[in-house]
Amino acid sequence: MRRRIWAVKDEQYYKFVEEHFSEEEQRLFIKKKMDCRWLGSFGFADHIQEILSYNISIASVCSVFLEKESEYKNLENGKDPYKIFIEQILDTNIYLPEKDLRNCLNVDENTAETMSVEKQLARVMFFAMRNRSVARYIPLDKLREQLKDTLGDKCDVCEIIESYLSKKREKMKEQESDSFTQLNDVHDEFNKTFEENQKKYDIGDAEHLIFYKKGNTVVPGLLGAIKEGMEFFKTILEEPEFTELSQGDYKEKCKFLEEQNRSLMLMNSVWLRIFDDIKDDPDSFKRYYPVVRTVLSHDSIRCFVRAYAENDDFYELCQSL
Repeated sequence: MRRRIWAVKDEQYYKFVEEHFSEEEQRLFIKKKMDCRWLGSFGFADHIQEILSYNISIASVCSVFLEKESEYKNLENGKDPYKIFIEQILDTNIYLPEKDLRNCLNVDENTAETMSVEKQLARVMFFAMRNRSVARYIPLDKLREQLKDTLGDKCDVCEIIESYLSKKREKMKEQESDSFTQLNDVHDEFNKTFEENQKKYDIGDAEHLIFYKKGNTVVPGLLGAIKEGMEFFKTILEEPEFTELSQGDYKEKCKFLEEQNRSLMLMNSVWLRIFDDIKDDPDSFKRYYPVVRTVLSHDSIRCFVRAYAENDDFYELCQSL
């Protein structure tokens, strides 16, 4: 019978799995995850990290690896599959009692965070800097013996481990910390500044511009971006088409907005209010023309444009800049 568990993968979760899933079920899990045709790839490294996050024995992991010899026996350029496999296990830092477990490129399962487009792009750009560490510890001597017991007749386990550690020591001489640690430090510093701004200012990010009320304070960096947006809107209002439409009637203006809008999602009631605004005050068309002429290529731009069109208090702020 197939069993599924939906839970945050914390210490309690891994303990539950260990207590309620048999060795055979764990073995099936390893076999499903370990596609040795991709040995040495980032994807294979992901699966090794996931497997070793559970309290699954090294012997079981190696045993499944040996069973799949037909999948990796003909690697390109004559690469040693056992060396690659052992090194990807060592990449998890399972042999270190203390390690940096932060990974800013992953979604925090303890929150309602979702995988944003920005985070997906960051994962692609900084893929090689991902933190492979697992929250688990096997002393190096013990790990070495466990690998020798299962792979010792296939390769020189001790030599592979010593070569790996030697290269890692040389790399650490060139830089103060691992690349992923540096990336996480930058991420944490950004979050710290962001949280401080959230406490200090009423509006700390573009997503909250829609809630702006007269007199609210806006974080300086965002206010600067708003000013740049207003300068851009001024250039749009210099388009000949705007001058021509400004002299047209109410229906022409509303039809233009309807036909030009491609990606700005507003409630139907908001559009009706915009049309009424233009009908009662023809000059108000200059507020909405830039809204449909702007390419909404980023979430922050979308939030700014929506607030500009929908929030009268925010519109007044923009006009005062």
